[in-house]
Amino acid sequence: MVHTVVAITRDVTFEVEQRKRFDALHQAGRDLASLEADQLAEMPIDTRVKLLPQNLKRTIHDLLKYDIMEVRLLDRATLELKPLLDDGMPPEAAARVLYARPQDNGVTGYVAYTGESYLCPDAANDPHYITGAADARSSMTVPLKYFDEGIGTLNVESPRVDGFGLDDLQFTELFSK
Repeated sequence: MVHTVVAITRDVTFEVEQRKRFDALHQAGRDLASLEADQLAEMPIDTRVKLLPQNLKRTIHDLLKYDIMEVRLLDRATLELKPLLDDGMPPEAAARVLYARPQDNGVTGYVAYTGESYLCPDAANDPHYITGAADARSSMTVPLKYFDEGIGTLNVESPRVDGFGLDDLQFTELFSK
């Protein structure tokens, strides 16, 4: 009598890693919002002003693994995108005045204007891209939203062409909300 055994296996490494990233993203959001109102009230104003950018920078580095970044907040009255934090950007790029407009304000201005994320796979051949980091070859910019209202942008850059994929975009969009 001959017995035949058939086994089917499936590699679930990707799914497990995705779940871990989602869990870490959820925890990061909770951590960013974890200060109680009375804790904030006890802090001097200059400490409060510095706390958010520091926490954001640390979270973006630790969780999303981005080293070259810029966060700008939208001034609703003027449509200017005011720098909140940057890391890895040259001073002239960080100080550049940008507005939420569809043209002549880089990918950041375009994203703030449209409210839609933008993957720039090849910075050298993109009509919206304005040089940020000196060695950037690609970028990804997502709108920052608060209750579905655009409040700014998060821009990250890579020294590689096609440095960001759809998974990066998905996690960054979740983070930006």
